[in-house]
Amino acid sequence: MKESEYEKLKEECGVLGIFGHERAVPTVVEGLYALQHRGQESCGFAVSDAGVITGKKGPGVIQEVFLPKDVENIPGNMAIGHVKYSGAKERDAKNAQPLIVKHQKGRLAVAVNGTLTNSEKLKLELSKNGAMFSTDTDAEIIAQIAVRKRLKEKSIEDAVLKTVEKIKGCYSFVMLSPTKMIAAR
Repeated sequence: MKESEYEKLKEECGVLGIFGHERAVPTVVEGLYALQHRGQESCGFAVSDAGVITGKKGPGVIQEVFLPKDVENIPGNMAIGHVKYSGAKERDAKNAQPLIVKHQKGRLAVAVNGTLTNSEKLKLELSKNGAMFSTDTDAEIIAQIAVRKRLKEKSIEDAVLKTVEKIKGCYSFVMLSPTKMIAAR
């Protein structure tokens, strides 16, 4: 198999979310094992416990990043997870997901699979309005837009609807707010 053919096979990720489950993190990690074939370069989870979003992520396969004893007792009743194969521009530990961001109204986490076809245009537009980027991922673009929309909209649902109107491409994502989980594709 030529290198370019191999690269095409690796443009996948896996995302999932668990809502209303007393063992959300161990369940998400278990789900990530089932999705491991969709990404072995990095993995991560974000969890909301009483409205506080935290998480863990890193480069490598699940058993290298999460020890069972480390995730077994993490509290929270909703969590999202991500496994990643990267495009060439995204091969860096900083690009592991979910991405967790703080903003004026709290925090949100997002995990994305797919490609935004208007990512360069959106990144330029966001940068001109003061956004700074620390990753090379579409997840950060989606998070930046969602936060800006959230600051103007009355609910996270409205903010996500406005975000989806702005982004183009083939994608799916799961987003976690302190009290809600939203999936879109």
